[in-house]
Amino acid sequence: MLLKTLFVGKSCLDSILYTNGFPIEDSDVRLANRIIRGGGNVLNSAVVLSHLNNAPNTVYLLTYFSYDENSNKCKEYLAEMNVDISLSQHLVFEEGYPETILICPFGTTSKTTMHKSNKFPLISSSTFAQTIAIKDFDWVHFEGRNLGYAEDRLESSPLWQMLVLAIRKPKLRVSLEFKKIRISLERSEPFLRLSVDILLIGNEFAQSFGWKNPEETVKAVASKNYISIIACYWPGIGSACFVAKTREFFQVEQNSVTAVVDPIGDGDTFNAAFLHQIQHSNNAQKALNYASFAAAEKIKRTDFRVPLPI
Repeated sequence: MLLKTLFVGKSCLDSILYTNGFPIEDSDVRLANRIIRGGGNVLNSAVVLSHLNNAPNTVYLLTYFSYDENSNKCKEYLAEMNVDISLSQHLVFEEGYPETILICPFGTTSKTTMHKSNKFPLISSSTFAQTIAIKDFDWVHFEGRNLGYAEDRLESSPLWQMLVLAIRKPKLRVSLEFKKIRISLERSEPFLRLSVDILLIGNEFAQSFGWKNPEETVKAVASKNYISIIACYWPGIGSACFVAKTREFFQVEQNSVTAVVDPIGDGDTFNAAFLHQIQHSNNAQKALNYASFAAAEKIKRTDFRVPLPI
């Protein structure tokens, strides 16, 4: 039985420019390809999970849209990818829907990212509360943004408010990802200690606290969390997983990929593939193996249609 999964987070429109080399100043460069599609961490993960589920009405995205052409293009893309956005909301925002422009030289894992409309609002706790009151979900996945809170007032954090609501809802399973962090480890620790089912840690988050690889990262987080399954994907190195309840540790080294086509979204692909396998098998080692494989496969293609698990 496929679970109904809700992804909560910020989305944008990606304009991806593929080149045969990185442009230098005052140069005249021809594009090898250009793709325009919906983007953002949780949006990409929702697209991957929908592909892996291969069934309608199983993956939902809660995000904000605006009333402009970029927003419409993103919604068209999500409809094509079978991601349900019926519960998302529209806002009047003068700067328009967020847009990201990415320059990706073929054959490399490097990319240059330029953002527009970074001040576009993040999902509020009231919007989330309304959403889970309207529809029942089996799983909810949060992007680790909106952590900010006033001194000694953790309950003022919108993300904290949403997580508490989700954890308290009977039979609802919860996962949380951290890609980047803009507050100290001390102030982020309460989030790492939460009794969510899965914690997914990105390499940029890990590096900001001095952790040097996936193994060091999951073990450091596991010293603060005795409930969750903790997984970390690190491009170029590999991935690791620690099951806090059983104290089991698993690790996968990343094989070198020679045919790099598109470095965008390998971490998002890892997260979705890991969730998919936990939802279906509840086997952390199997989930880590497949998620690592799927992430490596993603950078060989421009879309998110990675091979399905066997």
